[in-house]
Amino acid sequence: VLQAAIRHQEDGGFDYLNIHFYYIFQQHRAVIEEAAARDMGVFVISPTDKGGRLQEPPAKLLELCQPLSPMLFNDWFCLSQPGVSTISLGASAPFHFDEHLKVLPLLAAGGQDLLAETDERLRRAMAAATGQERPDWLWPSLPCWEDTPGGINMRLVLWLANLVRGWDLADYARDRYLGLGRDFPWIPGNDAARLGQYEFGRCLRRTDLDEGSLREMLEKAHELLARG
Repeated sequence: VLQAAIRHQEDGGFDYLNIHFYYIFQQHRAVIEEAAARDMGVFVISPTDKGGRLQEPPAKLLELCQPLSPMLFNDWFCLSQPGVSTISLGASAPFHFDEHLKVLPLLAAGGQDLLAETDERLRRAMAAATGQERPDWLWPSLPCWEDTPGGINMRLVLWLANLVRGWDLADYARDRYLGLGRDFPWIPGNDAARLGQYEFGRCLRRTDLDEGSLREMLEKAHELLARG
């Protein structure tokens, strides 16, 4: 849908797009690349809060991002992507605005060794906890929630669980999980609470995933993310 909008040419087409793209979520990279190829501006929406509630980072993430703050690291990461022209800055405390502004000299300096080193530490931590370097590694292999029995958003469920296991983003992940099944357009589909009522073999035909293994992963994710 996003790429179709980018290719829209009627009435002169679009000049820029707002999009969700953060260090923890990079599934829209192809969209950004196509927008950049068409000389469109790319505005990243809410990189701090929607990018992991980085204004209140867990201790593990603080340690992994040192000497940068998680918020500053994510700003730097987003603005270093070819095609990204703008990010929004939300400040829940006055010092947050000063922290965001620290990205300007980092961008001006041009050196990205520290950015790469931080990325490597985060990847190692994720791999140690989950067996894969990225929390969204399964995303391309899973069906969209509209094509899944029961409307279970497998992609989101497993991605959120990996954020908890790899980087301790528990508050962020559990709040997002609670939004499933509540008809929020930005958190579509259902959670895995009714997993046992459905069979998934048909929707997995185009993937290499085993239904039994996937079911076990979803069950464990639900146990990790569900509250109450």
